[in-house]
Amino acid sequence: MATQATWKFRLAAEKFGKALAWFERGVTAGKLTTNAQLDSALKEKKKSEKQKIKPLKAQITIRVHGYGWTRFDTAWSSPTDKTVGTVADLTRWVKKMFADEKTEKLRPPSEPPVPDAATKRLKTLEALTIQASSSLA
Repeated sequence: MATQATWKFRLAAEKFGKALAWFERGVTAGKLTTNAQLDSALKEKKKSEKQKIKPLKAQITIRVHGYGWTRFDTAWSSPTDKTVGTVADLTRWVKKMFADEKTEKLRPPSEPPVPDAATKRLKTLEALTIQASSSLA
């Protein structure tokens, strides 16, 4: 039976493996950086809607998982809004991402991000509770 520490280690290793794979894809020819490159990738006439979504999701995933730029994360679908995750929606998002990268002069990191610890942080109290303050008296 695996201990909680072993489970957390495996989870961290899986996250790092995923980050490394997407990082390498971004360093190689998989990363697009301009609207023209994106439009070219999407314009092939024989591509279905599903095939057009693949490169869009890849561009987002390269940046979110491969580079650790979590602010570019987005929803792939929504039960209440059918436009979320469509080719038009993701194309708009990726083009906005390209613009943000350019204006903020974002450069890919030299190595993939290391995953955060799997443990949750404990909240700190602003003031002592009644019990704690009475025990100090």
